[in-house]
Amino acid sequence: MKKIAIGALLLLSIGSCRNTVANYAERAAGVHKVCPTCNFVMSERDYYAVDTSKQPNIIYKVHFKNGGYWFKASDVDELVRIN
Repeated sequence: MKKIAIGALLLLSIGSCRNTVANYAERAAGVHKVCPTCNFVMSERDYYAVDTSKQPNIIYKVHFKNGGYWFKASDVDELVRIN
């Protein structure tokens, strides 16, 4: 019984680790799910989305979820308007 519990815990930890990192393309796809008309930009370890469909353009600071078992690291947590 103890081996089954350890095996289940190992499988959960392996499955959750792959969702804790994301590259630029995955994060850009996550932003486009939330805001299809936004351009995604990374600058000095911060992430921004620029909505070019509106005049004047609206700039958002993008916060991503931490990732893990339930969420991917490329899922957008919130868009904070900065202009």
